[in-house]
Amino acid sequence: MEASNNSKEVSKKWKRAEERLLIDFNISPEQLHLIQAVKKLFIKYVTEQNLSETAAVALYYRLAFFSILLTVQTLHSMDMQLEDFHLDDVIRIFTESKRLLSEAGDCIVLEQSISSINDAIEALMHELK
Repeated sequence: MEASNNSKEVSKKWKRAEERLLIDFNISPEQLHLIQAVKKLFIKYVTEQNLSETAAVALYYRLAFFSILLTVQTLHSMDMQLEDFHLDDVIRIFTESKRLLSEAGDCIVLEQSISSINDAIEALMHELK
């Protein structure tokens, strides 16, 4: 019974995070090319760390930003430059993730658990500048 309740709670947090990204940045889940990977990581971290809703939304934003960077980096590696892409246009997602996380009581737990993702984000941001 507890696993079922936990699954429902994670699903609610996922839905809320999707809604917030759409409201805050006009980005729907369908626009994220790695949405299935984002969802798997989201479920993993929210479940393992029992994240608050605020931390879960911050995680979703961080994963969405990571997905965008990976997509752009992949296109660049295939010599498919996106002339209209500017890191400054999407950095707001990362910034908002940090702001939300600073408000969450479980921010340290989340930051420690996703440190490898944060390192990859930093490397990609440096590469794409």
